[in-house]
Amino acid sequence: MDKYGTPLWIKVVEKGKKIEGSPISNSLTDIQITEIASRFSDASSMQLLWDLKKARYRLFDELGMMITGRVDEADSKEAEEMAEIFAKCLDNEEVKDRKTLYDCFFKKLAVKGVPPIQVRSWNKLEEVE
Repeated sequence: MDKYGTPLWIKVVEKGKKIEGSPISNSLTDIQITEIASRFSDASSMQLLWDLKKARYRLFDELGMMITGRVDEADSKEAEEMAEIFAKCLDNEEVKDRKTLYDCFFKKLAVKGVPPIQVRSWNKLEEVE
């Protein structure tokens, strides 16, 4: 999956970096991180949890990696859809900073409709009501 340099990758990474900016770690809450990870298979979600909770990659970094093969092949469509949602937020005139970017992104994810949030720990999966 060679997606480096595609219009989607360029928008997510280059424009995302400008808006998400400093500091170099994300400011996502645990619930937001879980919401992202719960949309992927176990192997991909475990990697995403580590990337976003431990390494604290910014969201544009993570999405850029996801659409270039960071997630399992079975999850590539979901990763691309998530990156497209992020890109739409980057085009939104109301998005001016990290907080408004995250607000837009998670509102659009909620509209997409997903199963109940699942909390993944390092060795088990529990569904939260």
